[in-house]
Amino acid sequence: MRMRKLRVVFSWAAISLVLAASMAFAEPYMGIYAGIVFPHENDVQFSEFRRLTGAPGLADVTVSDEGFETTSILGGKFGYFLGPLPFLGFELDVFNIFGPDIDANRTRTLDTSIPGLANTTAPVSSVIDTGGEVELRVTNVMLNVIGRIPLMRSEQFPQGRLNPYIGVGGGWVNAQLDVKNRRLSGDDGDVTDAIGAQGIAGLKYFFSPNIALFAEYKYYHAFNLKWEFSGQKVQSDLDASIGVAGVAIHFPRRVA
Repeated sequence: MRMRKLRVVFSWAAISLVLAASMAFAEPYMGIYAGIVFPHENDVQFSEFRRLTGAPGLADVTVSDEGFETTSILGGKFGYFLGPLPFLGFELDVFNIFGPDIDANRTRTLDTSIPGLANTTAPVSSVIDTGGEVELRVTNVMLNVIGRIPLMRSEQFPQGRLNPYIGVGGGWVNAQLDVKNRRLSGDDGDVTDAIGAQGIAGLKYFFSPNIALFAEYKYYHAFNLKWEFSGQKVQSDLDASIGVAGVAIHFPRRVA
């Protein structure tokens, strides 16, 4: 409950900051984007799951270097660049990752609490009752600090027609996990809140003073995601390299 309250407070504070500042400073903008998510390998811990091998009971299993599945991303931004410091900006970045799912039928290195099966190589779905697919959906609200370099300046493009940029950000992560098609139990799942961070680098090209296309790389990390349902627990970090492309609309202040 406390995490949900903090989530609401953070979201409204970030939105209010961006909206208020965008009206007071020189260059507000908004954008939408889509792209591909390439998750990195991470250990995933399954606790108190029903055993499928040996005597009936519960077991803990850690899957080493689990390879999450490649998936897609859709997001939007709303931000501004400062009038006195036009190379410095702030943006609210909201995006949804449609996954990344775990293929529990894939053979992996397992560390288990099952006697005689402490270390083995097998699909986790053959050892404990996870089902064949562990599905994830991750929603993020990040507040980023952006620095840009104005290239190809002209009277029509005073802040440059080409803008390489970098940034860092952090904020709220909401992650839903579902286990389906299990042998001994029904479908189940949980939703958790956590903290996330990202580093970004991109390139923006203006086709007109107001409209630009951009390509962007994100390095994304969600810290210590924990789910609990029916006495069972799943825990992991989430790291990913993300490539996106999108369109942005800028509203630079016109000098009379």
